[in-house]
Amino acid sequence: MSESQAIIIPRQTSRPHRQPPVPPKADNTLTITVIAIVIVLGILAGVLIWYFLLRKKASTTSSNCTSDANCSSPLVCDTTVGHCKRKLGDACSADTDCITGTACSSGTCKATFGQTCTTNTDCASPGVCSTSGTCIIAGNTCNTASDCTMSGLTSAQVKCVNKKCGLAPGQPCNISGTDCTSDEVCDVFVTPNAQCRLTAAQSCTSSDQCQDRSTCVSSKCTRATCTQDPDCFSTEFCANKTCIPQTCKVDNDCITTYGLGAGWQCIAGSATTNFCVFNGNDCPNHCLQTHDSCVDKICQNKNGQVCKSNIECSSSFCNQTLASPLCQVAPK
Repeated sequence: MSESQAIIIPRQTSRPHRQPPVPPKADNTLTITVIAIVIVLGILAGVLIWYFLLRKKASTTSSNCTSDANCSSPLVCDTTVGHCKRKLGDACSADTDCITGTACSSGTCKATFGQTCTTNTDCASPGVCSTSGTCIIAGNTCNTASDCTMSGLTSAQVKCVNKKCGLAPGQPCNISGTDCTSDEVCDVFVTPNAQCRLTAAQSCTSSDQCQDRSTCVSSKCTRATCTQDPDCFSTEFCANKTCIPQTCKVDNDCITTYGLGAGWQCIAGSATTNFCVFNGNDCPNHCLQTHDSCVDKICQNKNGQVCKSNIECSSSFCNQTLASPLCQVAPK
């Protein structure tokens, strides 16, 4: 084959493979910033919602709390019940508004019976602040026991005697006796705590209303039988074999109230105290011939003379174990 006859094969030109266009890269910095802003705003919104919801709850006296920090002023946390409450002296509309130990009295949270106080205005009506700094009802004017009730006390726990309020028998009392009525004493011998108890000869329905060493006999508080003064309390003497209060105000205290009978009178035994004395002896001017001395304005019998009480005997005691009690030398 000649050169002119050579076959010409056309050259194939290969095209390069095209890659799809690459999109431009996103701005990562802007994206992260937006996400961070969203997160911060979400947290802030959550905090604000939590704060305002808590603040709204803590503004009521039924809100739960563990400390004053959980309550909006002027509320404080009553840890006894775990609720925000109003404190002593704050305005109120119901007892439930006030902290434990106080009650709503005349629109103000005031201390209930037995709670701490500094002035009478701290106590719920009709309570007053005692010298020991607690709210009591003793001494308030009354017509019935219902006039003496106050928060913390029911009508069954109080009495109205001689138009003065006091605690009923069996109620705990201050040893000063100011909580009790005039026919009672604050008996410190009662356990576990001192209680108001009826004195001798007072009307009773059960022995637990009467003073220690007394029982309720024929509806009267009756002292245990005695033979000499040491058998009785230091504030009593032994007369007619019965422990009788040493002090009196009028003759009838001796004759009727204490049950000593006719012939007894209430005379001055000292500058501040009156005593029941038999025969109403006017010492020192009118002592009976059987009397040999006058001590503290009281005529006293010689040993062997008839007596009804130790107080009548000179340097001796009245032996009431005898069929006819006589003054005798105290046994050593």
